[in-house]
Amino acid sequence: MSIISKIGNWLAGIFSKTRPGLAQFIHEHEAQAVTILETTALGFVGKPMNEWRNVAFADMSSAINSAKQHPDTWISILVDLAHDVIKAQGA
Repeated sequence: MSIISKIGNWLAGIFSKTRPGLAQFIHEHEAQAVTILETTALGFVGKPMNEWRNVAFADMSSAINSAKQHPDTWISILVDLAHDVIKAQGA
């Protein structure tokens, strides 16, 4: 099982009882979120995430939330999750 799946399953377990919609959202979009953030991060090599988080959020939102079906906080959680996954992978 990949690190992405392990983290996603862990989060899904946390949210499954209290926020089932969020748990499903994370499960459905976690791998895509990592890919999006990896691509965005290429333009900001060597810079801390706080300097480019707004760009990452915009990229993630336009790719995953183009129909504005999901709260911005859910997109923000995906940005942070993807960032943590990338760090854990040593990228």
